[in-house]
Amino acid sequence: MYSATKTSNNSNSSNLIGIHGYNLVGCWDRIHCEKAFKIASEIGYSLVEVPVIDPLFDTQATKQLADKYGLRLSCSVGLSQDTDISSLDESTRKQGEQVLMTAVERAHAIGSPIVCGVIYSKLGKYSRAATQQNVNNSVEILRRVAQKAQSLGVQLGLEVCNKYETNLINTAGDAMKMIQRIGMPNVVVHLDAYHMNIDENDPIAAIDECQSRLGYFHIGESHRGYLGTGNISLRSILRALARIEYSGPLVFESFSNEIVSPFVTEALAIWRNQWEDGEQVAKHALAFIQSEWFAAHKSKTTPLLWGNEEKA
Repeated sequence: MYSATKTSNNSNSSNLIGIHGYNLVGCWDRIHCEKAFKIASEIGYSLVEVPVIDPLFDTQATKQLADKYGLRLSCSVGLSQDTDISSLDESTRKQGEQVLMTAVERAHAIGSPIVCGVIYSKLGKYSRAATQQNVNNSVEILRRVAQKAQSLGVQLGLEVCNKYETNLINTAGDAMKMIQRIGMPNVVVHLDAYHMNIDENDPIAAIDECQSRLGYFHIGESHRGYLGTGNISLRSILRALARIEYSGPLVFESFSNEIVSPFVTEALAIWRNQWEDGEQVAKHALAFIQSEWFAAHKSKTTPLLWGNEEKA
């Protein structure tokens, strides 16, 4: 059984180990914000990913409470049907651009160096493939948002997401092409083990493909439950990240409809819960990541193939 310790969180590398705020609370008013920070800090996390799109979000309270509990912050956004910047509808695109501009401003206000997530389309299933115009619309707006973000010292992270939650960026290769088209140095790739397990032919090759622009990583299981209990070779993924000397955050993401809002439940199809106690699954996740990340650094020079689970 894994056992987490505060002192070893970052003893093996410069990586911050974090947790998504919605793993612990269902909204982001002051009370829930403090609850999430208190739990995360007590468990031993160094970073909390904050859902800046929450209408109850309070930048001043979030920053003050993060300082109080000694936590670093990152920010994430998921666009909706009404704020889809790839849409052919101009008013929808304008609303989406405003959401992203606001997210960048909020990230800067709370000291987050990044806004990541599905920021290029709606978070949800499409009934058709993306057209070139959809891609062009997204690129045009993301370029403007990236320019604004750069002026504030903030990065944009394009989360590579599975085919059931977007039709625009499903692989690391898609993200790299989008970054090239946007043409801004502060746009990075945001990979997620859960999504990679669905759409990447070879997750290890995907990590290699985008290593020069990889800025953020979500650690999640195939069923979004307890780490190590699904079918993803998380050990292989962490070893691949160690081998390329990835220095960005490692953030645990797992959701239960016992906690998250109906919007998140519906957008992510959380119909079957893998857990009910967010604190318990968070403790297990931190211990798992610490242990496997330490082992990954010990064995990072060993030749690696997807699914190679041999112990160092």
